This record gives sequence, structure tokens and C-alpha cells, in this order.
Amino acid sequence: MKKGLNMRDISAKQKLTEPIDEVPLYRAYGVKKRVTIFTRINDLLPPILAVILFSLYGMVLFAGVWALVTMLGYIGIMLCILGFLAFVYFFVLRTVRKRLKFIRKLKRRCKTLGFKIKKLRSFRKGFKNSTEGFDFTVDTGKKCYCVRYYTSTKYLTHITFIDEETIAIKRNITKSHFKLILGFNNPKTKYVKYSFKDTMNVYNRKTQKVLLLNPVPHDCFKKDADGSIIPIGTGEHICDYIVYSGTSFINTLSRESGEV
Repeated sequence: MKKGLNMRDISAKQKLTEPIDEVPLYRAYGVKKRVTIFTRINDLLPPILAVILFSLYGMVLFAGVWALVTMLGYIGIMLCILGFLAFVYFFVLRTVRKRLKFIRKLKRRCKTLGFKIKKLRSFRKGFKNSTEGFDFTVDTGKKCYCVRYYTSTKYLTHITFIDEETIAIKRNITKSHFKLILGFNNPKTKYVKYSFKDTMNVYNRKTQKVLLLNPVPHDCFKKDADGSIIPIGTGEHICDYIVYSGTSFINTLSRESGEV
């Protein structure tokens, strides 16, 4: 006849099965971290400096615009408008410019080579980073490239292909030493469900799936079989896909036709 467990045994078993929270290294040695007024000031200093800095930037910008308008009148107003339009064109519309430039080059090259482009999604939907399906196909007569866009709206972005169903996106990477001092280099990583299992059957054609990075991010990585994160470049295989930038994909089409 089995004896029942006493309360001490039950308590010990519960402790063994309960999850153990990680503790800082200094607590593992029985040392408590001292928090002083200087520690709190040090934590508050970076955001305070950031607010002061951007406030000064705003004041200088406002003073410059006011001076232009006051001294030059209508010419100053026109210069301010041109400056605003230039900012929108080079920064706000960067993604649209890169995509339009790529599409123009692709259409010209395919027309020269006699390849056929078939659009599967609209221009607007191509910016939504669809996690499945394809945006367009390119039929070379011997092979059909099934292409899906991956759009990096910001250049300072790191993309990591974790596995067949997940990618990790880290945005707002900064290289500025001044921003690093202010503590701005703390980007958050977002994990997105992604499908690499799409299929597309084209009659009497060999198919190749393409993940087109346009615009390209700052860096791309993939998780290797042993768990290490390694950098990758154009031409890398991710499952059944090949990763290309816009230029490298057009160059691949040229090689397909026999042009060098």
C-alpha cells in the first residue's frame, strides 16, 4: 500500500516544477544594486537632452523660415516651398521612387529581350508586404519567375529569416554616435508570420520563386541550421525562393537571355 505524500514533499515537488525566473548577475551573488539619485538622473538625462536638442532644431528651422520670408518676400516663400517639396521627394517618397524606377527598368529590359510581364497585384498592394502569393511574373519563354516584393519603407532596417514561417524585422537602426550616446539605438524586433510554401504552376515552364527586396534594407540575415545568424546577399536561397535586389534581378534576366 502506497503511503501518501506529506505537505513538505508536495511543497518541494511544487518548487521543482515551478518556472525559475532569471535574476540579474549581481543578485545571484547576493549583492543588491544600489540606486542613488545620480542613477536616476543618469536614466533621465538622455530623453531630456533629446527634447532640448529637437526643440533647438525646431527653433532654428522656424527662425530660418521666418528670416527668408521677411527678407526675401515672395522669393523666400518660394524657397521654403521648394525646400519642403525636396524633403518630401527625397525622404517621404523614397520607397515610391525606388519602386517606380525599378518597374521602368524592368519593363524596358523585358521589352528588349522579348520577355512577358504579368501583373498579379496592383501597384498600391505591392507596398503592403504581402506574406503570401506573388506580385508579378516574368515569362522568359523557358522559365517563369514568380516574384513577390518585400518592401523596406526605411533603409535602416535589419531583416532576419528565422525559418520557413517567420521573419524578424528590426527597424530604426542608427549609426550616429550622437544618437548612440543619447540612447536611441534600442530598436524593437517584430516577428512576422511569413509563407514560403506558395506554389504556381505554369504550363510547359520551369518556375523559380523570387523574393525581391525593393527598396533594399540595410542588412539581411538568416538563421542557419546550427542556429547561428549569418549575413546574406543577393542570390541567396531561402527555402524555394531566391533573394534579389531590383538591379540583380534585372541582371539575372539578361543572363537568362544570353546577354552579359
